[in-house]
Amino acid sequence: MKQLSKGEGRILDISGMSYEKIEQARGLQWPCREGQEKGDQRLYTDGVFQHPDGKAKLIPLPFEDNNERPDDEYPLWLNSGRVVEHFHTRTRTGKIGNQNKFSPTPYMEINPDTAAELGIRHGEYARVVSRRGDAIVMAQCTQRVPRNMIFIPFHYHECVNRVSLGLLDPHSRQPAYKQCAVRVEKIEDQAAAAKLNLAARAY
Repeated sequence: MKQLSKGEGRILDISGMSYEKIEQARGLQWPCREGQEKGDQRLYTDGVFQHPDGKAKLIPLPFEDNNERPDDEYPLWLNSGRVVEHFHTRTRTGKIGNQNKFSPTPYMEINPDTAAELGIRHGEYARVVSRRGDAIVMAQCTQRVPRNMIFIPFHYHECVNRVSLGLLDPHSRQPAYKQCAVRVEKIEDQAAAAKLNLAARAY
């Protein structure tokens, strides 16, 4: 690999790396060329890019606004993301006591005003519904999200994946996991909801 990476102007040049250097420096950043003691901390600080004229090539693309938006039937934005306690699908962090202690169950963050309008109290279970499916989550009322949005971590099996939008960007093929339209429904039978929520903790 070191020999293959060598070459004038190549970015991924690791010819100057060795296991000894990596251990001594507690990590090296590439490119790290032959004769260098340390790798380059940041690329393109000189303003020169990998083209004959040294300029960056920016390719404009037309914006395609084909994502779904909130409406009367699904009035809220759903934003999914990660939390500090877990990693991906919890195959490891789900087995660590303290990780589950602080984030034990599928939940949503919802604005207190929105929750009050729906008759949902902090700590109660609620149903999140989209055009694709539904999920049972515990409500956490917080000012961290605006009134027209909820947030759900993606770490839990059979939770946010049941409602999220799998729309792909036409160029990068990046799925639109971070936004879709949902509604939140109050659940009267909290004991039954707790069992469904518990089932979604599996991985």
